[in-house]
Amino acid sequence: MYDILIVGGGISGLTLAYELKKFSKSVCLMEGNYLGGKIATTKLEGKVIEEGPEEVVSSKSFMELVSELGLLEDVIKPKENRFAVLRNGKLFSVPEGIAGGILKINPELLRSAFSGLFSFRTLLRMFLEPLYKINLNYDISVEDLFTAVYGKRFVEEFFKPLAGGIYGGDIGLMSSSVYFPYILDIKRRGESVIMNFLRKRMNFELISFKNGLGSIITKLIEKIKDVDMLKGTLVKKIYYEKDYFSVRTDSKEIKGRALALAVSPYTVPVLKNIDDDAIKEARFYVKNSRIAVVNAIYDKMFKEYEKYSGILTYPEICGVSGVTFFDNKWPINSSSGPFVLKYFVPFENYIENGRALKIALNFGKKYFGLNEPIAYKVKIWNDALPLYVVGISSLKGKLEAYKNKGIFFGSAFTGSTGIYSSVMTAKGLAKQINSYLETRMQAGSELKGSL
Repeated sequence: MYDILIVGGGISGLTLAYELKKFSKSVCLMEGNYLGGKIATTKLEGKVIEEGPEEVVSSKSFMELVSELGLLEDVIKPKENRFAVLRNGKLFSVPEGIAGGILKINPELLRSAFSGLFSFRTLLRMFLEPLYKINLNYDISVEDLFTAVYGKRFVEEFFKPLAGGIYGGDIGLMSSSVYFPYILDIKRRGESVIMNFLRKRMNFELISFKNGLGSIITKLIEKIKDVDMLKGTLVKKIYYEKDYFSVRTDSKEIKGRALALAVSPYTVPVLKNIDDDAIKEARFYVKNSRIAVVNAIYDKMFKEYEKYSGILTYPEICGVSGVTFFDNKWPINSSSGPFVLKYFVPFENYIENGRALKIALNFGKKYFGLNEPIAYKVKIWNDALPLYVVGISSLKGKLEAYKNKGIFFGSAFTGSTGIYSSVMTAKGLAKQINSYLETRMQAGSELKGSL
């Protein structure tokens, strides 16, 4: 019998296994597909490409993990080139220092009025933000939050493609308590967002690695090579048997004292002999975000490629939510041709690879004058990013209560919006699981064991 059974081998499950090994716990990790989850680095025509996420927010605690994995020398940062917003068929440069709801008041922001990105009326409303108060004690949508903070025109002219492109979801549904809790908290205190960020610098620095984000997965797998891992094994059911859990697969039955579910609410196995209303509720508040990632390689460069590192668009108009000019954003590949464009094609219902490719290539032809690529690769993510809808905060207490039964939720259950938050949540869960197991050991339960 194991100390802990982990269902899910994405970045959350792998990090959790790695952290629990530090506490000398016996671990069995089960993954139905392939290790790494949404992180998928590969090569095409000799170029490093990402079929999933391409960056991670750095922090002191995250960089500690990077150091432990021996990846500090491989860290790279994006080049200085800016993103642009495509609106009404025209590209508008995004001013430096405007991201995540932060407004860096500088001449570049003021000049954006002359470029047409923001109207003077919109800029005036943005600068008057300190005068607008929000009195709420409940969750609201991201769209409603930023409309209240900076005005409706700001949301329509700029923020909709920015947030929708980054998170791949409808900002009218997205929970502000998950995606922008710091902005929500500032306004609830009756304070100014602009003044708070003038006084305190927030770290939104992005990084990747010389060989792509897949380096993290490779190193984590190396570090936990002594962990029992069942790859390509689908978990059918999970039973709670008084003081332990029994996980049933096609060919095995594995037992453990505690259970960690590091998967999507839509793929989590049924829990037998235990109240699983929290999982049903999670499926209501955590929606599936579907997206196709199209990496296309061209032998021709166009002028916008030299000026920007990518663009964000209105998907309901353009068919794509954004494009990364990959070589011009990351110093991974040679800056000489061929050139990589990474298209993001969001969709509500499943579409086949050919349809996603057609949308991406038509976009490149219409706006950049590009002909057929010399190579391409399409990746369909039917469960790309979890989309957390308004009201999800009510789920937190119910998930916490499960910890008393030895069930710990990670990954999409926890409000994870990317690699950074998945890793940080896993590190916190490891400490909680260790505390739970140590308490049981003191009560006289024997925990050690193997498959």
